[in-house]
Amino acid sequence: MRLEYHGPLPESVGFLLLPCFSMMAFFAAVEPLRIANDRSDRPPSHWSLISAHGEPVTASNGTSPLPPTIPSTR
Repeated sequence: MRLEYHGPLPESVGFLLLPCFSMMAFFAAVEPLRIANDRSDRPPSHWSLISAHGEPVTASNGTSPLPPTIPSTR
């Protein structure tokens, strides 16, 4: 666990989405980042959704998040 971070902010995080990925696992990874950004005056992170071919990817529950390679707006 990182208690102090001295690198540039916001820290970039990329999520490589593969066909039939677990939406629950994806939300479990994204939600703490979203909450930290929401509660901070200076958002500590931003994330991007990435796919192998630049096309939307369908999760195991049949839904697709926002198109890949679009960074979060926060």
